Amino acid sequence: MKNNQNQLGKDNPLKINFKFKTSDPNQIALRRWLVMEIHCGRMTIQRAIEEFDFEVSNRVQTIKEWQTMYAPDIPLSLPIMTEKERQKVISLEKHIKVVEKQLEEAQMKATALNTLIDIAESKLSISIRKKFGTKQ
Repeated sequence: MKNNQNQLGKDNPLKINFKFKTSDPNQIALRRWLVMEIHCGRMTIQRAIEEFDFEVSNRVQTIKEWQTMYAPDIPLSLPIMTEKERQKVISLEKHIKVVEKQLEEAQMKATALNTLIDIAESKLSISIRKKFGTKQ
């Protein structure tokens, strides 16, 4: 896995060196992103240490400090749906399918009627559609 060119590593020019520049907004954004990745479970602290080049001696402690500083204030976890809520979602999904089918049929009907009018106007040489902008 270390030989994979897509992974950030020592030979990779994209490897990020973290320095304590609190005024640098890019560093702060990167720290927030890293904390969120760890918080959401998409990355572990150990993987972050392996993939990013930290220029501090106590890397784990540094990341834990960042987690304290940049952790989201509002927890993003959602409660588990109740059976009643699940049934409501299923019912709404079925309703959406019915409405989509009705829309498809209405679009086909409109296309068929427009085609019928086009054929009648060309074959019978009569004007069926209202001409907009004309006085009646």
